[in-house]
Amino acid sequence: MILPPNGPASARWTCRGDVFWPAPLGRISSGSEWSLASFTCTSDTDGVRCVNGQGNSLWVRRAELVLN
Repeated sequence: MILPPNGPASARWTCRGDVFWPAPLGRISSGSEWSLASFTCTSDTDGVRCVNGQGNSLWVRRAELVLN
């Protein structure tokens, strides 16, 4: 799953070795929200939704992936 800063989300096979996420990594509880750069993600009992600065999003849950 790829959600770029500008543009729509996509799902494709890719291999990335340069993924960066600042430490420390904590637990994400249901109902929490966090932001980094132009991305905002929310966690709920039905999955995790992330939105970029242009309003494009992806939603991940155990049963499916929804790209908007």
